[in-house]
Amino acid sequence: MFGPALIVGGAALALVALAGGGQGSGGAAGEWPDAAGLDELAAVMDAAHVPGDWQVFFAVIAYRESKWHSDVGLGPNNAPGRPPWLRDSKAPVRLREAEAAAACRGYERNRAKYFANAPWSAARYCWGSGGFFGLLPAFGVISGFRATPELIAQIDPWGVADPVVGFVMAVGFARGLMGWKQFRAGGSTWLALATGWGEPGKMGDRAAQDKRRKKFAEALDLLGVPRSFMDRQVSPLEILRAGHLLQMLEQSDQLILEAA
Repeated sequence: MFGPALIVGGAALALVALAGGGQGSGGAAGEWPDAAGLDELAAVMDAAHVPGDWQVFFAVIAYRESKWHSDVGLGPNNAPGRPPWLRDSKAPVRLREAEAAAACRGYERNRAKYFANAPWSAARYCWGSGGFFGLLPAFGVISGFRATPELIAQIDPWGVADPVVGFVMAVGFARGLMGWKQFRAGGSTWLALATGWGEPGKMGDRAAQDKRRKKFAEALDLLGVPRSFMDRQVSPLEILRAGHLLQMLEQSDQLILEAA
């Protein structure tokens, strides 16, 4: 497993070996933070030439959503469309069912435009959310690739739980959030962007931002990054234009899996 350093403003931030610590209460995993998972995520970002401050942001989001586990999902454990390699969720049943319902709403809302000719079953979009970034399959596919409906229909919704494909989806989702007027109303900060990960319409809501400060601070502490990072202005995200992510996808055997 790779372990490249995260760089912010020229300061090397060691990837922390997390032995012990408190059990997480949020995200899909509900497990101990996973140092190996953080190494895996950092390796993907390093290969994609992701700027250092963006590496920190994505590491923070992945901590909040999955405790740095890519093999987790929030949804009913027996859902027919659930990726078989995911570990069972320990979240309350009502939360798992609500997440699956949200995933299905996202699919149904976009089915006619994007998924009418998809080779994947509806269940494959509707099982819940998962991967490092806790993405809902339909939204992950659409925001991550922003391509023609014909191409989007061919992207396997299980990609949310693949480290490379899921990261590409997260990049697309982040770039989409930065276009919202609520992001600018929230100060265009890393904290505002993190708030939008769960509630895009509340990026400009200071109370909503404050609710996310604790988890953001926990992740920054683990990464060795000053807590002041969360209130800094978000920098441009140019990595897709460099083509590194597209090259990674071409080399990935998880982008379009055999239809089941």
